[in-house]
Amino acid sequence: MFSLAMIGREDDTEIISKLWQSIKDHLWLCFNAIRIHKSRFKQIGEEQYKHFYETLMISKTDYDAKIAFEEELEKCYNNRFNDARSFYYKLQQKIVS
Repeated sequence: MFSLAMIGREDDTEIISKLWQSIKDHLWLCFNAIRIHKSRFKQIGEEQYKHFYETLMISKTDYDAKIAFEEELEKCYNNRFNDARSFYYKLQQKIVS
């Protein structure tokens, strides 16, 4: 909140960059927590982990990193949804047969 209130000052670009970096760091921590939660998502190897970190956090502009993060999060959500749908479909088949 404090950083947002300061927007409009001469150094607002620097403040916004620091704020966005903080947001990216928190998003990465959340994404990584989701990534390693075995009961929700399939684990990815360390090579993929490094790839995600580089593409989401290092080599992108703030806007591109945000878009890339949202795409990867969507993939995780879709994987979770598809796994759940598959589980319930198999369960339904067992009940029917």
